[in-house]
Amino acid sequence: MNIKNYILIASLACACSSCELLQPNEIINPNVDEDTFLKTPNAMSTWVNGANRSFATIIGSYVELTEILSDNYFNNYSQSSKVFDFPTILYTDIDVTNLQRHVGTLRETAIQGLEVVAKADATTDEQRYNLYYIKGYSYLLAGEYFRALPVENGGEVKGWKENLNLAISTFTEALKFTSDTDETAFINTLIARAYYRLGNKVNAV
Repeated sequence: MNIKNYILIASLACACSSCELLQPNEIINPNVDEDTFLKTPNAMSTWVNGANRSFATIIGSYVELTEILSDNYFNNYSQSSKVFDFPTILYTDIDVTNLQRHVGTLRETAIQGLEVVAKADATTDEQRYNLYYIKGYSYLLAGEYFRALPVENGGEVKGWKENLNLAISTFTEALKFTSDTDETAFINTLIARAYYRLGNKVNAV
């Protein structure tokens, strides 16, 4: 690369560093404003659909990485961490960081739906049930796979047992919004899973 190319790249870097797109001071597009979204028709239905999409994607990531950690899969061709096979798990590993962020994404998406979107739009019991089990699942993942994680945005780190107990209480709350036998069985299975991890054999059974 000659000197002219270096000068061009440097000039572009300087121009981009002052670009408002990189450091926006205010929301320019009203279509992504929170207030605008909350006033749109069927805001809760849209929110729940997005929460379910995130849930499916995130569970897929957990399945992939936990399979790599196990003996079920030899990590030879994927782009995931190559040391997971040993297994070597470091908090600095990008895959570990992503797993932690996934927990927060599930939790905060559910909370936003239950506490903000629900106030702005008519919300059915089915939608509340849906969001409560996503919220509970975030605590379940936190308790099963990490020694400690925050239980609220910007909050203090809490131990795995506290996360599992929050999972149980949140799943129990979800049961208030459904009478469907399949949904009830699903939630009770998750509650049993949390009790199992806590070593509470009686309640797990």
